[in-house]
Amino acid sequence: MITKLLASLSLLAVLANACAADAPALSVTGFATFGAVYTDDSEAQFIRWGVNKPSESRLDFSPDSILGVQASLPIGPKLDATVQLVSSEDPQGSYAPRVTWAFLRYVLTPSVTIRAGRMRAPFFMLSDSLLVNYANVWVRPPVEVYSLVPVNELDGIDLFYREQVLGVELEAHPYFGSSRLDLFDDSAVRLRDAVGFNLAIRFSDLTVHFGHAEAKFGYFRESASSTALARALSGRGPDGAALASQVSGDDGYARFDSLGFQWDDGRNILIGEYAKRRTNRYIASVEGAYLSIGRRLGAFTPYVSYAVQNTLEDTLRGTPPPGFEPSIGLFNVVRDNAQRSITLGTRWDLNRTFALKAELSRFKLDDRAAGSFYPKTEAAAMHIGGRSFNTLSISLDVLF
Repeated sequence: MITKLLASLSLLAVLANACAADAPALSVTGFATFGAVYTDDSEAQFIRWGVNKPSESRLDFSPDSILGVQASLPIGPKLDATVQLVSSEDPQGSYAPRVTWAFLRYVLTPSVTIRAGRMRAPFFMLSDSLLVNYANVWVRPPVEVYSLVPVNELDGIDLFYREQVLGVELEAHPYFGSSRLDLFDDSAVRLRDAVGFNLAIRFSDLTVHFGHAEAKFGYFRESASSTALARALSGRGPDGAALASQVSGDDGYARFDSLGFQWDDGRNILIGEYAKRRTNRYIASVEGAYLSIGRRLGAFTPYVSYAVQNTLEDTLRGTPPPGFEPSIGLFNVVRDNAQRSITLGTRWDLNRTFALKAELSRFKLDDRAAGSFYPKTEAAAMHIGGRSFNTLSISLDVLF
């Protein structure tokens, strides 16, 4: 893993230096996180769904490690271009550098900015800083909320409108676009016609976030087990056919809502967020929330977080045909991320560009859920629900 990241870093550095040499006005910055997470169980491994591929080892470097380079080039008085290249393990296990940002930005007025191209999918309060983990207090944002939408980028257009009213900063952010994410288990997610609106209100040390989005989506499962289950169900009457249509397809509809706040007075930190995902098929309808409290003590920032994710509707919904209850139940369990967690951690700011973090988390899975843990065998999947797991995570975040 380290070798792959270093090779990617060399490639990203060469590309950045080449661009900077050709364009003196080009601004180039970079960021990196070198992280590791240890799971205290041999039957299941911690995973960030939609981010990395499950590991066979208890010690895994892939969930949090990342390297990135960002370049911005002024094109005119009001127009500039931004490109971001990132190397991290994707859900298929590849570290190949990928383009996560590639957009043109036009400053229409001092208050209005328009962007078009590839941008970060803006579904959460902290979406813009998800990859640049130096900006966050934790080793990783709470997965109970930040796993609700697995796609990372959005190809489309957005607009920012910022205004000051009686000392309060208002930021309106409508957007439209599409996205696709290939997963490790021969499946893929595709969003299309995604339309959303975010509102941020900032006053003194407090920021409040509201978000809403809707999209058509497809979830394509092509693994042998999913295909066999759908084929078997389709021949078992109306109930079976209804369940089979929920295994895979392109006829999904999703709605996403989020509400969050941040309070930071320079010494004390309080962050909370709630999010809900509603779907009509293919993936579960869920809700998640977290609350984090921290306090800066010189270069150290100890913090504690509590997070929860609840399942509102299973992935496959309906009445199983006789004899299919176990297979439907197992299908839903391994795709159910419902859990609760408590995390104790600390951040140590070594200087203005280096931060070392460590955190210990305890997860309690719901009775019919696998949570943020990937069972390594089918036998482990059968009894993973209701169990508790501990993880130890360490990361070094760098800006350059």
